[in-house]
Amino acid sequence: MNIIKSSKELINESGCFAHVVEVQGELDNSTSPELKGTIDGILAGCHTNLIVDLNSVRFIDSTGLGVLIGALKKIRESDRRLVLVCNVTQILSVFSITGLSKILTICKNLEEAEDALQK
Repeated sequence: MNIIKSSKELINESGCFAHVVEVQGELDNSTSPELKGTIDGILAGCHTNLIVDLNSVRFIDSTGLGVLIGALKKIRESDRRLVLVCNVTQILSVFSITGLSKILTICKNLEEAEDALQK
């Protein structure tokens, strides 16, 4: 199952400032490796911030959370930023229950995420 709905660069006057990965479906043990591979490829290929759009995700388990935490660690090591886009109640509850909402930047939509990266 392909969980990557789209992947694109965001460009401003300074060039590429963020890469957006839009995820769909269930982010679990069987699909998380695809997201990890996509993120690793982006991070290895260019020095940009990363936005992961989870608004089309219906379910996330510990494997999916692990991929996001791994991405956050890699991004922080190279002075970049990770912003999640999520307005799905079930997914936001998982972030809240696990305490990840305290360490992840989570925005409701892409426009908010772009603004968060510009600050």
